[in-house]
Amino acid sequence: MTVIAAQMRLSGRTTGSELGAAVSEFRLAGLWYWMVCLPLFRFLAFRWLWRIALWWCFLWRLAKLKLHLAPAHPDGAGGLGYLEVAQTYFFPLVLAISALMSASFAEEISSGISVFEAIYPALAITLILDLVLVLFPPCFFAFKLRACQERGLSDYSVLAARYVNDFDRKWLSAPGAQAEPLLGTADLQSLADLSNSVAILRNMRLVPVSARLLITVMVAALLPMVPLFLFKYPVAELVQKIVSKLAGL
Repeated sequence: MTVIAAQMRLSGRTTGSELGAAVSEFRLAGLWYWMVCLPLFRFLAFRWLWRIALWWCFLWRLAKLKLHLAPAHPDGAGGLGYLEVAQTYFFPLVLAISALMSASFAEEISSGISVFEAIYPALAITLILDLVLVLFPPCFFAFKLRACQERGLSDYSVLAARYVNDFDRKWLSAPGAQAEPLLGTADLQSLADLSNSVAILRNMRLVPVSARLLITVMVAALLPMVPLFLFKYPVAELVQKIVSKLAGL
């Protein structure tokens, strides 16, 4: 394999001239690449791009509709929290993009075309690209959710004021209120439920994206890049240094 790699003059990128030389010397491998691998890769890449375009278009048009959003919905996103589940189906694409970039840099570093420090800008760009692909479409609903939150705070503030005033009149100001038993009454539980609803409104997310989804996307984007650090920090040398430190050598 070392002789084959040297003869093919791997340069860290796949160019037509280099593949032409490879096909002339290793015809079966070259034909397999040109007729199977490259068309399959392009088909899958364009297929994913088409799916992303359709999904973005669908969410864009959906965000323009008159949606009936529930301000106090338990998901904290007006009922749009399920979009987070739909976005998780793009994790294979995130892994594929990062794996492709990682393999490309590994080839360039091993062949001496590039240095390890060059991966940091590309790593940041890849991470930003993955985050945009997964997290940008739900941002189409930001204005809808903001309007829903403002409307909910206004409506629930009026409702809370009415309920608290009635509660005060019944349990604090009314004659004989002290004689009524508090245990088992539903008024206290209703007051607590109303407080929880207002708290949900105040903590409502303006984008149906949670911290869990964000962390998962970042892990999926960075995980394929981890093996690249073996070029900078070989495992054998690290183990040897650790053992030397522990042994006091």
